[in-house]
Amino acid sequence: MKKILLLSIILNIKTMAFNFDIWESGISLKKAISISKSHDIALAKNGIIHSSKKFNQKLLDIKNNPNNRNFYYKEKLLGKIATIHLYFSQKSKKLYQIEIAWYNPRKGFTKDLYKILDEKYNRAKNKSLFQLNLFGSKEIWTSSDKLTTIKVEHSFNHTKLTYIDNNLFNQNQKEKEKQEINKRKKFIEMDKNKF
Repeated sequence: MKKILLLSIILNIKTMAFNFDIWESGISLKKAISISKSHDIALAKNGIIHSSKKFNQKLLDIKNNPNNRNFYYKEKLLGKIATIHLYFSQKSKKLYQIEIAWYNPRKGFTKDLYKILDEKYNRAKNKSLFQLNLFGSKEIWTSSDKLTTIKVEHSFNHTKLTYIDNNLFNQNQKEKEKQEINKRKKFIEMDKNKF
């Protein structure tokens, strides 16, 4: 029994690309909703504007929009209100990306954020790509195990941190492509006799 438990822990560690707060990449949408409920997080479907501070099943809008895979909530992080977006894959409904956005961050905010990320992910060791443009900057790097891509985008009034589970991101792209091909086939089948 101990060997099975140890093996499942090792397999879980290898498949989990990132974790942020209470979220781990690869968790199911159902599990994320359960976590939101147990932590009383006001998780909502992206696009629903609300002022709720507590979990409310209606904000998820799953009955009206069962194909939605993007949810968000707000929380204070590093002294500023942040919007945290959770992205789930189309078919398997697994968490593959988290995006944290702060608006009008305080002076020194980006420096503090990079300090935390450097301690955990060691940017210097993992060769980052840095881009500077007229509107701000973007830095992208991959974790040493190559499972996670981390992006920090910064402009004069906005900072965004993104964690991407590379394997699940690629799986989601394939799922979306397959869905699109099937949709096109359906349209062709429906309309081919009209031409």
